[in-house]
Amino acid sequence: MHLDIRRVARLMAIPLAAATVAGLAVSSPARAATDTEATPPVPTTATAGTSADAAALDTPAVATALARQSPTWQECYPGAGFPQLECAGVQVPKDWSKPRGERITIAVSRVKASDPAQRRGVLFTNPGGPGGPGLTLGLYLSLVEPELAATYDLIGIDPRGVGSSTPVLECADPAILGELYNLDGRDVSAANQKRFLELNKKYASTCSADPLTRYIRTDQVVRDFDLIRSVLRERKISYVGYSAGTWLGAWYGAVFPHRVDRFMLDGIVDFTSNSYSSAVRQPRGFQKSYESYLLPWIAEHDDVYELGGTGDVVKKTIEARRAALASAPMTLAGGGTLTAAGYDSGIVGALYWTGLYDSIATALSILERYDSATDEEKAAVAEVFGGDGGLGYDPFWAVSCQDDTSPSYQRILDDTRRFRVSAPLTGATWNAYPCPFWSGRPSRSPVDGDDLPRMLLVNNDADPATPLGNALAARRNTPRSVLITVRNQPDHTIYASGAPCVEEIVNNWLINGVFPRRDTTCAGLPLPEPEPAGTASAADGAARAATAAPGQVPAQIWVDRFVKRHGAARIR
Repeated sequence: MHLDIRRVARLMAIPLAAATVAGLAVSSPARAATDTEATPPVPTTATAGTSADAAALDTPAVATALARQSPTWQECYPGAGFPQLECAGVQVPKDWSKPRGERITIAVSRVKASDPAQRRGVLFTNPGGPGGPGLTLGLYLSLVEPELAATYDLIGIDPRGVGSSTPVLECADPAILGELYNLDGRDVSAANQKRFLELNKKYASTCSADPLTRYIRTDQVVRDFDLIRSVLRERKISYVGYSAGTWLGAWYGAVFPHRVDRFMLDGIVDFTSNSYSSAVRQPRGFQKSYESYLLPWIAEHDDVYELGGTGDVVKKTIEARRAALASAPMTLAGGGTLTAAGYDSGIVGALYWTGLYDSIATALSILERYDSATDEEKAAVAEVFGGDGGLGYDPFWAVSCQDDTSPSYQRILDDTRRFRVSAPLTGATWNAYPCPFWSGRPSRSPVDGDDLPRMLLVNNDADPATPLGNALAARRNTPRSVLITVRNQPDHTIYASGAPCVEEIVNNWLINGVFPRRDTTCAGLPLPEPEPAGTASAADGAARAATAAPGQVPAQIWVDRFVKRHGAARIR
């Protein structure tokens, strides 16, 4: 899944009050964090237990000891103000085709149901990616969906190779992707296009050769999830999956249909087709969001940003700055370098959530008067446009390149040529795509839409990363599913963001078991107003101290959404 969020993850670190969660590790023994450590204490892995009533594991050959583990739960982040969030490690086979072989550890979190009398089971969550860490997603849902939190133990998981699970996949020098992501796709010179090819091949050959890489794929992850279900002594799971988490949820449903309880998938990757057919819709999705929503919004507030009074004028201003950066990259405060590709990436990052519109518009405005900007203003620009060097993206590409057969590089080049004209914001660099050169045999999705258990699908009609066409295709091919289409909504995913109609339908299903009879539409949320001068924006540096891996954009911005809606004091 070529979800084009590779270079924007630095905008999306989780602000949990004064603490960060990016450095959580799962190992043994536990120890206390010192005042100078950036990471929280380390919970121990699960230990073998002897419970006779453990739910049956659906992989018959698995070692009995793994199914009988008893998680050792500890507070995930002592001192951060979230004692309800507990973490543990669960051991799983490194290779599910050899379940008695080497083991790895999966980091799992839970927020126990707040009303034990009302509890009906566990609800697993996944923020997308693929390859996004999800330990704090259950915490977020518990904060904004109290009725859901009363009904379920909310389970967060860092999938294998990711975040706090061990080992973490780090299969290539991040400088390879750092250079690849900073190539200007609009430069069609033979030398530049040759460099795209060279870097794609170099990254693919290096990462696919890592001995861990072959096991970082969805067919392994769904079996991890089912073992975790068994370890938690549950017969079934309910599920909330976002973005690439919809692909994961459907795959689980196909492999373990009798373990599916109430599933909701938001921001659909078309799990009834090959992954590239979903990915190839993205460039036009981002271009539409950019031209139909962000640019007019900036123009509407020209008195604040002074970038132009119409969308066309704003676009011309942005294009002029981009052309200047293509000729001469800019040195930012703190020593970073802003390239034309980095400029595009900052804009793309803001398209995932309208709550970031003010941040990007402010940064674009400051760039037009950068020489006279204050130190604080220059720091804000660096926060939005600062490079990340390709760090943390290996699990994303491992899953993307191994879950399905890749198109040929010639197909990628043909699509890039089309997108360079029709959707240049992301499409010009569509050929930053290593999958055609990946070694090893890809897995194939087991999803057969006719046999998939019923699932509630949700999609915004202007979602840039998972365009509505994905959801419409998945809905056509899954007769048991129902689709909620959210009108005039350019955010990437929507549940738990405060849209009343969506909240009512989804929670009625997850909490009360009332599945909609037919497809329906919901109204979206209004676009934001500019932040008052001097207030902290969504790009505030103190709130973005950690660097996230790609793909988990919803998980990383959800707490920001909560803070903006309810005030930071509510979660301290």
